[in-house]
Amino acid sequence: MTIRVLHVVGAMNRAGAETMIMNLYRSIDRDRIQFDFLVHEERECDYDEEILDLGGTISRIPRFTGINFSAYAKASREAIGACGDPIVHGHIGSSAAIYLSQAKKMGKTTIAHSHAQNYPLSLEEIAFRALSFPTRYIADEFVACAFAGWCRSVWHSGGGERSLSCSCEWDPRGIIPMHGRGTCCCQKGVGD
Repeated sequence: MTIRVLHVVGAMNRAGAETMIMNLYRSIDRDRIQFDFLVHEERECDYDEEILDLGGTISRIPRFTGINFSAYAKASREAIGACGDPIVHGHIGSSAAIYLSQAKKMGKTTIAHSHAQNYPLSLEEIAFRALSFPTRYIADEFVACAFAGWCRSVWHSGGGERSLSCSCEWDPRGIIPMHGRGTCCCQKGVGD
């Protein structure tokens, strides 16, 4: 049986988080785990063709603008429901509380993945923090990137929090972290 994971991203162009996801996607055993993508971009992006060639699917919804809450929640709910993936892995912090709550209502396992840094406090940063704050009460799993060569995963387990700091690479047979290799993959394995 193949486990399908829906990655929620802005657009699959050649950028940091997207390239990290694609490097992982190329190396996993796609007979065991398959990636699908929910993107916030109508036009074709750099990795779209490769995603389809690797067996993934791409669904598209409009971006969250702050004033389109209801429309965005509805579009998220419809797209997540249509794909049928049991795991929703969110990479967009500003709207994660919306799309992950829609996924939770459908009984999906939810992962919130932060690629953000500690930016100086500004109006934009305050808005981001306010929008992303509820995510801590919604997601089942939490993952965050840290400094070069290190991965810090924080997730809830049975009502408590656990954290793990490790240096890791991905096992090409799956997405289970291999510790002590010195390369940061910044993602929690489904099989952990």
